[in-house]
Order: sequence, then structure tokens, then C-alpha cells
Amino acid sequence: KHDLSVPLLVGVLMVENPWLDTTAVSYAGAIGLYQVMPLHEDEWGCEGTMQSVDGSVCRGASVLSDMMQRHGNERDALLARAIMARLSQDQSSSQDSTVSEGS
Repeated sequence: KHDLSVPLLVGVLMVENPWLDTTAVSYAGAIGLYQVMPLHEDEWGCEGTMQSVDGSVCRGASVLSDMMQRHGNERDALLARAIMARLSQDQSSSQDSTVSEGS
């Protein structure tokens, strides 16, 4: 469907969720095997929940495919995905510290 190589999909999966925990939720709010943010839940018409194998693989592959189209090559797509993940983590951390400071 997305013309992505199996090694690419497996490599990203092993970085995102090496425990293969379909119910995983990161502290930034990313869900499932591929740790996709909830805002993408309805974006690509994937079947299954974000915590199902099919649903997570569909959404994870869709994110990667989108990044490949935007950035033109695997290297730049993976760098952009890593930067997005880091920004999500930083935003989540700053929100957590703001809540703690305001308490």
C-alpha cells in the first residue's frame, strides 16, 4: 500500500517499541506498536484501533510514507520523524513541569 521496505518498517518498530507492546502509551501520548500520536487516529482510514497490530502498523506505515513523500528520501524522512518525536517529548516534559510548578 505504501511501498515501504520491510527492513525500514521493522527497524522503525524496533526503535519505537522493542517490546512489541500493542498497548504501550508514551509519556508524550503516542500509542501502540509504532507510537503514533492520537491526532493521526482518523487521518488515513486505517482499520483497527491504534492499539491493535493492524491499526498501529497501518498508521505507522502511513506516517513513514507521508514523511518519505515530504522529504524525498529515507534518510531525511527518518531524521524528520526523529525530530518530531523529540519535539513531542520536549513539549510533554515542559507541560509536565508547568503543571508541577503551578500546583
